[in-house]
Amino acid sequence: MKDKLQYAMPFVFLGRIANSIMVAKQTQEIFNFREKAVEVMFGVYK
Repeated sequence: MKDKLQYAMPFVFLGRIANSIMVAKQTQEIFNFREKAVEVMFGVYK
């Protein structure tokens, strides 16, 4: 399974800082949780 996510942070400079501090980590955590939930529901995808 492969996901593609595109997003843009507002306030160019401040958005880049916020992205590096919080948003990128939270986004990764969401996809990690989703991957585990899908594995529980449907088994491991190979």
